[in-house]
Amino acid sequence: MFDFFKVQKVVVKKQSIPEATDIANIHAIALYFQKHTGIEFDSSSSVFQIKMKSFCKMHKVSSFKNILIELQKNQDLKQELINYLTTNESYFNREFHQIESLVASVKESFSHVRILCVPCSHGEEPYSIAIALLEAGVSSTKFDITGIDINKEVIAQAQQAIYNEKAIRNLSASVRSSYFTKEGSLFSLHSEIKNKVTFKCINIFESSFQKLEKFDYIFSRNMLIYFDTSTRIKAQKLFEEHLVDTSKDIYYGHADVTHLHTLS
Repeated sequence: MFDFFKVQKVVVKKQSIPEATDIANIHAIALYFQKHTGIEFDSSSSVFQIKMKSFCKMHKVSSFKNILIELQKNQDLKQELINYLTTNESYFNREFHQIESLVASVKESFSHVRILCVPCSHGEEPYSIAIALLEAGVSSTKFDITGIDINKEVIAQAQQAIYNEKAIRNLSASVRSSYFTKEGSLFSLHSEIKNKVTFKCINIFESSFQKLEKFDYIFSRNMLIYFDTSTRIKAQKLFEEHLVDTSKDIYYGHADVTHLHTLS
């Protein structure tokens, strides 16, 4: 009978957010994402499904149907999903032969040039171009570079310009010492290079891209591979419309060129 007077331990059950399981609706999310970014995801891919389940769980939403409803009415959530799903692996001096070609062309030019990098990821490509131009003796007053990306988080990181050893692995010791300050295991880019690049969060399929001025050179490497054929054609036309001289080639990545050859 004395058990009645004992302090009873109250067990509070932890509420867990059930995982999204309505796989049938994930195709609608893939179509939504493609419509707004041009990027095509295979909705049957286990990687895409795992990522979307994780995204739903982070936002305490238990179904793909409901997360789609939230995406359609919440711009901040849409941008967060874009940041979450877009790939941003890059490094300095990637496909450097193209940068060398650009440098040679700029040296022959007698006028100020404007260069566009899209997507710019964490800034490795536009900064690589700026360093290569300066190393070749091109005056810093002769060029300006704009880097754009759909991902707000990588734009912020590009503006900070702090990199690990892996990102700068292709740079020589002299370039590292000339343009970076080592801070522990990280490398901070000097302001003289940072100031030569303007970064903007822009989707090329939206009006903000149309408002940009034209450019003398455009780098768009390893972006078209994420588009379907019609979207690739649309992107190519947009880039061509933003060239000062339409007879000039656009610098596409090796993987992109493979896809371009299939266009009719």
